[in-house]
Amino acid sequence: MHALLSDEGQAAIEAAIEAIERRSAAEVVVSVHRRSGAYGGAKVVFGVLVAVAAQLFFLYSDVEFPLPLFVVGPLALGLLGAALGRVPLLERLFAGPLRTRVQVRLAAEAAFYRHGVGHTRERTGVAVFISLLERRVEVVADSGVLRQRPIEPWEAAVAALQAALARGGEVEAVTAALRQLGDVLALCLPWRDGINELENDVREDA
Repeated sequence: MHALLSDEGQAAIEAAIEAIERRSAAEVVVSVHRRSGAYGGAKVVFGVLVAVAAQLFFLYSDVEFPLPLFVVGPLALGLLGAALGRVPLLERLFAGPLRTRVQVRLAAEAAFYRHGVGHTRERTGVAVFISLLERRVEVVADSGVLRQRPIEPWEAAVAALQAALARGGEVEAVTAALRQLGDVLALCLPWRDGINELENDVREDA
């Protein structure tokens, strides 16, 4: 289990959310997802590459192989390669950065509406969407935040979150980046009435 999905990890994230909302009028929802898309094509590509490499090896090796091995060998190794394509590192590699980025963005926008982040009174909801397989984070903010945010500090805070995920998503790094985002929110949306419109618990989806 990833540390962000553990009880300790979720408690640390919830504490970071509470700290943000004690200092700002923003309503922050963090959701942690094991993956944002199914990348079956990536497994197929890796399996085909392994099969082709195996066939070339059998053809050009100095070793003489039995004739049936020229058929059975690449097929078996290709199937093994497709199975190994489920390893997260290989799945990310063969899915490609563009596809994974698009999948995470679409999933984040869906989560924004599914978790009701767009339903706050003053449109101050912020959805922080963490996708573990892709090692990506998307921050989707409502119009009340987008109007007030200072662009450069906001982008720096989002970049810090992304960097934390790219390094594997250690709990301490992620919560530190959330606190940095909270500094920006406290600056542009100062705390007022203390009404909590959205629950602070971490949303987790398979």
